[in-house]
Amino acid sequence: MSAEQHLGDAATTQQSGSATQLNRSCESCRALKVRCLPNPETPNQCQRCAKAKRACLFVAPQKRRPRKRTDSRVAQLEREMRAMRVLLKDKHLPVDEGSQDEYDEGNDDDVDFGAQAGTSVRNMHTAQDSGMIPPRPTNYSPVSILPPGSASGASVGALSLPNAQSSHSPDLRMNEDVVDRGIITMETAHELVYLFINDLAPLFPVVVLPTDTNVAQLRQSKPVLFLSVVAAAAIAVDAKLAEILNREIVRLYAERFFIEAEKSLELVQSLLIMIVFSYPPNSPLKIQIYQYTHIAATMALEIGLASKKRVSKKPASRRGGQDQHNVFDQHMAEQARAILGCYHLCSQ
Repeated sequence: MSAEQHLGDAATTQQSGSATQLNRSCESCRALKVRCLPNPETPNQCQRCAKAKRACLFVAPQKRRPRKRTDSRVAQLEREMRAMRVLLKDKHLPVDEGSQDEYDEGNDDDVDFGAQAGTSVRNMHTAQDSGMIPPRPTNYSPVSILPPGSASGASVGALSLPNAQSSHSPDLRMNEDVVDRGIITMETAHELVYLFINDLAPLFPVVVLPTDTNVAQLRQSKPVLFLSVVAAAAIAVDAKLAEILNREIVRLYAERFFIEAEKSLELVQSLLIMIVFSYPPNSPLKIQIYQYTHIAATMALEIGLASKKRVSKKPASRRGGQDQHNVFDQHMAEQARAILGCYHLCSQ
């Protein structure tokens, strides 16, 4: 073979290699996900397309998008970290300065991104100071959550709490409640409990206390339920006192349930009152009504509130002549209200 033939074969190979590459299967076979067999009688047409007498199209394969490199992802995370640090500094929150040098080395656009984020936060504070955004009120006044024109609305407005303290004790001493620590007096506790019985419980009777409830006995026998009732009633009277009592009930409930792992009907009832008559948090991100609802429902199932009570099917004459179905069971009624309250809140 001569040198001219070698050069001609090399040129032919180079031209064929530079030609556009096509898929091995036509579009029809690719859509049907079947094997595409070439037809020896008809060039550029497979056997299935030749038999069906349709056009056989071979297209170029689509180019895959290149995957994002790791260094670009790291740069994006560094930009987000700088923006978060600027936001924390503008809010006067403590920031760890140990890793400051690691994130200071970057491009100019990273610094501009963080500066823009900090500027937006400062603009928000400026708008709030100028009156465009109403700040959260700090001076609370007695309010009422009862509908206007109700028969008991006057009693809520006339209720005063001169003996209630406005400070919160950070020490949670054992065997000492809000009365022992001087947050409220026993007279204030009496007024709040009877406010709950007469005005608040009829709005959502998930927990019903008798009208002749002994407040001192309720405080000693069911301290968690006592505090939840007092905290719920305080919302209708004084928002600042309600905020203090709400923190107290959350801390007491966390001590009993999350730390001591207690489970009882009293804890379920207290949590239901916290859910129904909940104190609004500072931010919508701090709303925990749904979490509280799941905790109450789970505890109610674990202690067996949803199980049926066994009742004898014998006639009243065979049980001594007394119809036990007509005897009111207070404990059974409390369990029924609790499980119905859990079902109602979970269904929402």
